[in-house]
Amino acid sequence: SHLWDVKLAGDYAYLVRQDYFEVADIRVPSSITHVAGFTHSVDGNSLNVSGTTAYVGGADGFLTVNISNPTNPVQLDVLS
Repeated sequence: SHLWDVKLAGDYAYLVRQDYFEVADIRVPSSITHVAGFTHSVDGNSLNVSGTTAYVGGADGFLTVNISNPTNPVQLDVLS
């Protein structure tokens, strides 16, 4: 699916696609690595990161994700 938004925080990039949340390790810019991700249901098109939480907005709702451990992002809640 299409990439809609990217936010950088520390050594990681957080990416939102229509139906997928992804974390990438960007410590070596010439060798970006997929770290983790999961399918979601909010038809995501916008992303914000604040502290240890990522916020995904979309046509079908709003999703919060705990990113305190970027290698294991955990969906917290969905508002639809």
